[in-house]
Amino acid sequence: MKTYDIRFTSTYDYSAPAQHGFHMVRLLPAMRADQEVQLGHLDIDPGPALRQESRDFFDNQVHAFTIEQPHDALVLTMQARVCIGRQANMLAAANSQESAWEDVARLARASRDLGPHAPAHFIAPTPATIATTPLRIFAARFFTPGRSLTQAARELASVIGSELAYESDVTSVETTAVEAFALGAGVCQDFAHIMLATCRCMGIPARYVTGYIRTDPPPGKPR
Repeated sequence: MKTYDIRFTSTYDYSAPAQHGFHMVRLLPAMRADQEVQLGHLDIDPGPALRQESRDFFDNQVHAFTIEQPHDALVLTMQARVCIGRQANMLAAANSQESAWEDVARLARASRDLGPHAPAHFIAPTPATIATTPLRIFAARFFTPGRSLTQAARELASVIGSELAYESDVTSVETTAVEAFALGAGVCQDFAHIMLATCRCMGIPARYVTGYIRTDPPPGKPR
């Protein structure tokens, strides 16, 4: 297992002082079978008058807090120690099963499970992930008859990353998958929306996950 110490700071600056505020945030890493959060803490500045911790339907830790004093900035600092024990290549392991994407789509449609990880929650389009005709044509390029789901998904993700330009100033948080695909550009959020829209229009459950990526720095440069 590998252990990581994580520090994350998010700062909100207001153009005019806020008299009060109520917030709900999900900043601590999630507990999973292959991921153990040994330590976790969230600092809030200015200090909240009321603060509660709970877990949502998907077992994410939620911090809800109220600030009752005028403030022109809000600073959230999360610190955590996380132990990771994942397979070296999760996709390679999945690919060994060679499940055809049509079989996965059929099983997803037939599932009656409504638990947190049920396909029912991740198969319907949202306003940001509706697939119109151009995206459906794009999807058919990868989800050919009898092809394994893992092969189709890996190639789809690779092509989205290589054929769309990464440009930070052409989209916003409100940009949909259809709009980003028409532009042929966007940021990681837009690429994720295109991936979700493409998979879901073929009946494949797909979910949006946030996290931290351990990258390899350029030679001679710090991580």
